Amino acid sequence: MASGRPRTTYIREQLVALDSGRRLVFGALCCERLLPNYISFQRNSGWGDFAAVRKALDCVWAHVYGNAQQAAEIVDASSVCELAAPSSDDFTSIYVTAAQDACFAVCSLLDYVLENDIDKIVQAATYATDSVDLFVQETDGVEPGDPELEAKILRHPLMQKELERQDSDLEAIRSAQAMSRDFIGERKAINGYGEIGNLSHPMINTAAKYQFNAHHIAVDTDGSAVVIGFADNEFSPSRFVLVQKSMKVDERDRAMGFDKVHIQIEDQSRSGYGGIVEVWAGHDRLTVLLDQAARAALKIDGDIEISVDPRHPVLGDAVLELKKLCEEDGIPFLD
Repeated sequence: MASGRPRTTYIREQLVALDSGRRLVFGALCCERLLPNYISFQRNSGWGDFAAVRKALDCVWAHVYGNAQQAAEIVDASSVCELAAPSSDDFTSIYVTAAQDACFAVCSLLDYVLENDIDKIVQAATYATDSVDLFVQETDGVEPGDPELEAKILRHPLMQKELERQDSDLEAIRSAQAMSRDFIGERKAINGYGEIGNLSHPMINTAAKYQFNAHHIAVDTDGSAVVIGFADNEFSPSRFVLVQKSMKVDERDRAMGFDKVHIQIEDQSRSGYGGIVEVWAGHDRLTVLLDQAARAALKIDGDIEISVDPRHPVLGDAVLELKKLCEEDGIPFLD
């Protein structure tokens, strides 16, 4: 980045050279780093509507992928997302401002979809750096009146990491032949979104997710059990997830916990019953949050994130059956 110019001026200059779709991808990647901050706020405060914020950002991704929604639907998604923004007067959580920034950044992108105003994308990127700015002030004890305030925040590893991510995304987006699903999936993975988004310290090795692109999806409901499978390859998978539940259980099964959803990755030695905390079904991904016992049973350090093609012919059935299983076990399912 050239020095001596405001960050917003630099970002705007870079975006002017991109087409509308590429601009939107850049803004959406910024927002993906902000959404985990909202989750941290919701967990910390006990208030929030992450599903609304997630759905709003998924509207943006749908537009990127050529599945544009009607203007009225976009306006409605933006309104619901804005209502999910917490008031700083009502909460003391350290993440309250970051949660606001997440909501407002997503709303800015929806405004761009409707208005094609490039400054809305610049605004979304600015919300990402603003979140880091205030977080650093509050956690590192930087005094507001410190004459070195701006310089200290700029040098902070969190701010440097966010700026590096934005610059790296811009370069990759500018160089890519097309904004394909594979390219976008790679950019999301490279960013390495942590549990608290761009507020996670870059020097800390945060828990890695078990991630893959599910090119093959299968559902089997034979009456005795429901089996849902996601794999990176139909015939020779290197990564896969099987979710299943028996429909015929007795008291002994219940006493042993075998009446719960069973989850397996790769081989039978990496499996277990229960342990699913929450499931998110987004436009192009499924995220399965696990407790520590389930992570240990599956021999992974983080949650499961499966990238999916919304056009896959079996995806709708798979999501529907997965939602039913979650409802039966009392597992929150956000779609």
